[in-house]
Amino acid sequence: MGVGHAACVDVGGAVRRAAKVDTTQAPTVRDLRATGVRVADIHRLGGGAPDILVYVPALNLWTPIELKSADGTLTDHEVQWWRKMGCEPIIARNSREALAAAGVIEEGQHGA
Repeated sequence: MGVGHAACVDVGGAVRRAAKVDTTQAPTVRDLRATGVRVADIHRLGGGAPDILVYVPALNLWTPIELKSADGTLTDHEVQWWRKMGCEPIIARNSREALAAAGVIEEGQHGA
């Protein structure tokens, strides 16, 4: 499956559409990892789960982050997931926003 494409997958006899990978994901994950944080790619979990979980060892903190393109919006499933978690969505549209969301840099600070 290429970046930005979705495919159908068989999930226990039920066919569902595989999660689409935003074009920002690969460079954002690369830039996050370059700072020493750990990134778990979870976009294939489905059910509206965020694209990545970022662990910052210095803060002992996991942060779920939804990666979107400049004009990307949350799907209904994504909105429902964040509501179930009881928090506001954390959306990053580029590496700098992801670094700030994870607490690696200050909001507005120049990063990767």
